[in-house]
Amino acid sequence: MNFTAYLSKYYALTILAICVIAALVVPYPAEEVPEWKLLVIDENYLPGGGRTVIQKVENPFFGHSAEYTASTDKNGFVTFSKRYMWAGASRRLLAVGASALGWDTATSVSIKAESPACAGSVQWRSGASLPDKLVCP
Repeated sequence: MNFTAYLSKYYALTILAICVIAALVVPYPAEEVPEWKLLVIDENYLPGGGRTVIQKVENPFFGHSAEYTASTDKNGFVTFSKRYMWAGASRRLLAVGASALGWDTATSVSIKAESPACAGSVQWRSGASLPDKLVCP
């Protein structure tokens, strides 16, 4: 094997190794929480506009925690957009393994209505169906 062929072989292997490492480490987005439209009503089942609603998204396994605030419309609806998690393939594979061992890798979301006339909350975990209303006691 001549010197040029030798270098070409190791050059190709080096490029392949860089691509594999990048695919494992470089983060990419995946949907963590779907778009969520929720009706906020009081104990008399009456909607109210302008209520402040807070969505808290947590995934302790990935070290992710964030809060988002929105207000209800005149019909009592509030919509939170999709939430994405950025992680590389290696972290995602680690989460699959940890889940198989019984560790909690699920995303949990709590939504709270915080206003003088309405204080209530709902909970959600990935894999479950989304609640469609929040009733304030």
